[in-house]
Amino acid sequence: MSQEQLFSFGLDFNETAKNQKMLNAEKLYKKAISAIETYNFTIAKTYVTAGLLEYSNLFVLRDLNTRLNFVLAFKASDAIKDDNGRRLLRDSFQDFLLQKWDDSLDTTEYLVSKYDGKDLNNYQMMIESLSKKASKFKGKDIVKTYIEEAMGGLMVDDLKTSTIKLEQILYFEPENMLVLKRLGSNYYVLGNKDKALEIWRRVLAIDPNDKEVAQFVKNMGVAK
Repeated sequence: MSQEQLFSFGLDFNETAKNQKMLNAEKLYKKAISAIETYNFTIAKTYVTAGLLEYSNLFVLRDLNTRLNFVLAFKASDAIKDDNGRRLLRDSFQDFLLQKWDDSLDTTEYLVSKYDGKDLNNYQMMIESLSKKASKFKGKDIVKTYIEEAMGGLMVDDLKTSTIKLEQILYFEPENMLVLKRLGSNYYVLGNKDKALEIWRRVLAIDPNDKEVAQFVKNMGVAK
């Protein structure tokens, strides 16, 4: 084999090895995404680190690594102590890592409005900077906005729209009694009595002494 052929062979070999490393890194990136989808952020970081060792120039891995580092270093124990707030923060992190910017921004806007904390504000600014967007609820009370839209639907007999808005509130505040009671009534009027009963039972689980809802359930001929 000539020197020129040896040189060419060496180039081909290096290129093949490089492509294989890139493929390995891409597979590890996909595994990281799958881990994030099941809220396993620490496991995702393990895959990302391994992927960068394989091929450090894969942009999506480097980009995800930056976001993961922020999430894993985030401290919210001083600002968010309740389970619902932590659930929402976890969801926001997942959306942030998956670059679902709108959902992450909306959830973070709710958290910032409800809880104090420098870390939360820094997190919100980071999402806005990376996405070059802001929540459509920026500076607004999300729950109040949805309630107004739900009541607006009722005013024009648009129960379906009203119900959708009420359900959206429950994502943020699953134990909002006003919303639960109104939502149960909406489902009842829409003819979905099973769903109405499910909602009213949620009300009674929170407040067993709610006589109005207890009567609704009784009228349906179903035990609590």
